[in-house]
Amino acid sequence: MNYGALQPGGVLTALYPGDDYYPFKAESPTAPQASVAFAMGYNPGGGGNAAVVFQATWAATPTAVLTIQGSNTDVDSDYIALGTITAQGGFYADGGGFQFYRVVLTSQSAGGAITVRVKR
Repeated sequence: MNYGALQPGGVLTALYPGDDYYPFKAESPTAPQASVAFAMGYNPGGGGNAAVVFQATWAATPTAVLTIQGSNTDVDSDYIALGTITAQGGFYADGGGFQFYRVVLTSQSAGGAITVRVKR
């Protein structure tokens, strides 16, 4: 089950170059929990995909693992792990080669509320 809510009509958020998105925003989901996925919008400047950067912060020093996942179809079993974030202010950057991304709170025993900012 995915955490959060889709836009009205079940539409995923599309992220375009210059956009920000918050899969978790000062929230306290229970691990393991995936965020709602977001789609990569087209790059109006051309030249291929724009990179996407994930940055995480917690209310306190975390003991947690966030797994960044990507897929070319929005099907749970098709997502693959791309990287992890385990530290306050930690980040993961990807070249934007997937059509869909999401964040999974894999485990957490300390740190409190979590915010994940995605910047494209």
